[in-house]
Order: sequence, then structure tokens, then C-alpha cells
Amino acid sequence: MSGKIYALVILAFSGPSGLIMGFYANGGLPARISFIILASLWLFFTFLGWRYALQRNWKRHTDMMVRSYALTLSAISLRFYAFLIGYFNLPIHPVQAYILISWLSWTLNLLIAEAIIRRGLGYLKTAFPAMRPS
Repeated sequence: MSGKIYALVILAFSGPSGLIMGFYANGGLPARISFIILASLWLFFTFLGWRYALQRNWKRHTDMMVRSYALTLSAISLRFYAFLIGYFNLPIHPVQAYILISWLSWTLNLLIAEAIIRRGLGYLKTAFPAMRPS
């Protein structure tokens, strides 16, 4: 039930609003492009995860939902990177810093998600059938 609520909230509310907000993001065109790609991928991976769950394709469902959750956590990553830049007093112009962290916040999360999918979820490969039961 929690997965259904998660997918419904992203597909109906958070994803579309994130996409609209992406068009008005601070940081100029580079940051806007970053947030638009982020919202689009978030919607896409969540939709595919939902679809694969309906098809009982648990391997692909799990992979897509790991990606979706990594993108969900990008908001936390963005704030963490902003904190690190301020804490270490890095000499980066604020607009350039925002552009940098707007891209890092989701690309690094997605790279980590891919590493988890390829290496860290081996126990799930045997726990769920890869295809629909016959």
C-alpha cells in the first residue's frame, strides 16, 4: 500500500509540480535544464516502476523504483551539497554553486542507484521471479 501511495503522489502531484517549478528555477538556463530533466526522469522511472509492478515483473519494478527513490532523495542531496559548500567556505560564486549542485544532486544519486542495481541487489534477484509467472 505504501508503494501505491508513493507512486500516486509522485505521478499526480510531486512530479508534475516539480516539472513546472523546473521552468522557473533559479540559476538560469543550466539549472532549469537540470531540474526539468530531473522531474522528467522522476516521472518516467516511477511510471515504469508502477507499470512493471502491475505486470508482476519484480526485477524491473525494483530497478525502476530504486532509480525513482534516488531521484526523490535529490532534494536532500542538493541541500547537503549546499551545506558542504558553505561549511568549507569554498570560493564559488553563488550562482555557479547552485548550477553545480543542481546537477550533482540527482546525477550522483542516479549513479549510486545504478551501482546498487548492478551490484548491491543480488539478493533480490533470487527473491522475486524475473518475469511474470506462467
